[in-house]
Amino acid sequence: MTPTYTPKTGLALDPEIAAVKAALRSATDDLIVMCTQLQAVSAVLPGNAGQVLNEVRQCIRMAIEAESDIEKRDLKTGASRGGPDIDLERARSSIRCRLDRLRDCRDTGRIPRRPE
Repeated sequence: MTPTYTPKTGLALDPEIAAVKAALRSATDDLIVMCTQLQAVSAVLPGNAGQVLNEVRQCIRMAIEAESDIEKRDLKTGASRGGPDIDLERARSSIRCRLDRLRDCRDTGRIPRRPE
């Protein structure tokens, strides 16, 4: 699926990605609490508690890796950047001016000097 960019809202999937990010954070927090509780139980009750504890730790690692992947994606797409947005109107104006100068050069057959 190709992400669709809309100037007002960013990428089309941003709300869903934010929801996944929040769910991952919540799941990670719950798993950490469960891990702490299992550590207390495994000291008292021998048996499967150690195996369950290892599985919970593995789930925590996977959740943290998924969060990290989302953060990398945000950095790559600029979704988490706190800086000012690009002024698209100003960029369009600048591009129009440059294109007009190039067209003038093409039409007259000359190359303009660089402004100083």
